[in-house]
Amino acid sequence: MKIQRSACFAAGFVALAATAMAEVKLPGIFGSGMVLQQGMPVKVWGVASPGESVSVSFAADTGRTSADAKGEWKLELPAQKASATPARLIVKGTNEIVLDNVLVGEVWLCSGQSNMAMGIQATDHAEAEIAAADNPELRLFFIKQPGAAASPDDVAPRWKACSPLTVIEDGERHNGWPLWKGFSGVGYHFGKVLSRELKVPVGLIQAAVGGSGIDSWQISTWSFGVPGGLANGMLRPIVPFQIRGAIWYQGEANHLEGVRYVDKTRDLLAGWRNAWAEPELPCYIVQLAPFKYRGESAFVLPEFWEAQLAITNSIPNTGIASTIDLGDPDDIHPKRKKEVGARLALQALQKTYGRTDLVADGPAFKSLSIKGSKLTVSFDHVPAGLKSSDGMKLNSFELLDANTGGFVVADAAIDGKTVILSASQVAKPVAVRFAWSNVASPNLVSSDGLPAYPFRAAEPNAMRLFRALSGVPAPVR
Repeated sequence: MKIQRSACFAAGFVALAATAMAEVKLPGIFGSGMVLQQGMPVKVWGVASPGESVSVSFAADTGRTSADAKGEWKLELPAQKASATPARLIVKGTNEIVLDNVLVGEVWLCSGQSNMAMGIQATDHAEAEIAAADNPELRLFFIKQPGAAASPDDVAPRWKACSPLTVIEDGERHNGWPLWKGFSGVGYHFGKVLSRELKVPVGLIQAAVGGSGIDSWQISTWSFGVPGGLANGMLRPIVPFQIRGAIWYQGEANHLEGVRYVDKTRDLLAGWRNAWAEPELPCYIVQLAPFKYRGESAFVLPEFWEAQLAITNSIPNTGIASTIDLGDPDDIHPKRKKEVGARLALQALQKTYGRTDLVADGPAFKSLSIKGSKLTVSFDHVPAGLKSSDGMKLNSFELLDANTGGFVVADAAIDGKTVILSASQVAKPVAVRFAWSNVASPNLVSSDGLPAYPFRAAEPNAMRLFRALSGVPAPVR
């Protein structure tokens, strides 16, 4: 599945093609108040009369081209450095378009389903967060779902400087849910941290739809249907507007698919990276929070957690923010989105922006060793060691005995960067699992306060027993 670069430019023209081409027009992603991505060529495109001469000026640079026989034109200006000083972007043909208050900084796409779409007004401590949302160098661009029923609350897509008023202007209504007024809570808090830490303007583009599956966001074709329906209607109009990367909060609609989700994410990112002509485009995902899915085994969600973590081990330039400690088992839309956004920002700051002074990942299973009746687990991402988040005894560890079978609750003790496990019923431990339940509430964290990721592991000789108890193959460590 490949989309040629020229096809990606052409895709952006479709929304403009139905308009009269007697004058120069730009796609809706271009507007006063926008943020352009620093360090990348400024790509500008639009329509005009066939053969019409078009010039684009920004800062000290000017580019010129002519519309082709279809009335389509595109050009690139040189890459710019970040700047909080507003500038004008001017497009001239037979008419003139002047876009004011344009900044240069970092631009991120915020995509996924309902937990990304969840507006800031529906999140924890909303009133205080909204009152403090006065950040004119944080710019917001909200993309509505194509074909969504109009409502009095709908506004024309435009870039907005973040303020207590603008951060609550947009929102999504889906399947009878009330309007979640406000820009994405996750996206807002992600952008707020980046703005503070990078000290450059930040632009956020929200393209998220509640209940949407990963297939509908895949660029395979630009047909309006599945797969690719939402990519066609919401992403196509902004390609190839330059972005630094994407944050992705999705999976509820695909959580039954387990390991297949890894391949679907690989396809998703391959399409996005090809469309934007950025083969290393970073994408940071959110691990789903604990939730009691009706009528399901308690082990279905942990298997999906395992797949989400596997994404980061098999697909370059990805990372994951855990929410194992931020969920509500009775609410699929947990409200603690500030922490989610902050953890995504840690991923970006460390892995995209090179901040070596930050820890972005929680403890992740590395290896196990067995000595007598004790099993020791080693972890990655624990530079300063481990601790209990609540000061209580560690919970959520279980051991499997080679002879008696069946997982039993384990006693767990921290030993530096490892955890030593034992249980009175287990004489010969051969397998371990941690937080392996859809309502898990583990208290193991790194010394930096980031929660450990759920896992399961067994020694190779125990695989047959492990499979029998799990119902699916377990990873060999």
